[in-house]
Amino acid sequence: MPTTEWDSLSHFLAIIAATSLLEGEQPQPVLLVGPPASGKSVQVKRFEHWPGAVRFSDATSDGIRELVAQKADARLMVMDEFQRIFSHTREA
Repeated sequence: MPTTEWDSLSHFLAIIAATSLLEGEQPQPVLLVGPPASGKSVQVKRFEHWPGAVRFSDATSDGIRELVAQKADARLMVMDEFQRIFSHTREA
């Protein structure tokens, strides 16, 4: 069975996520860009239960910092919805 783009993306994301398990290494950021309903969220959500993962779909930057601070082993941030996060404005 030939490898599909979906399979290639799955393997790529798994390699990036695996770097979060290596001591002394930091996972590289990855931003998936594509049309609606193309499977971006499905791919990303596969890693929400990864060791050290913290998942966000809606939070302010302060909220993200607080959630990460509460999880001592946080090494991988899984965000499936940037539009909501960046739509928050900081009050002066």
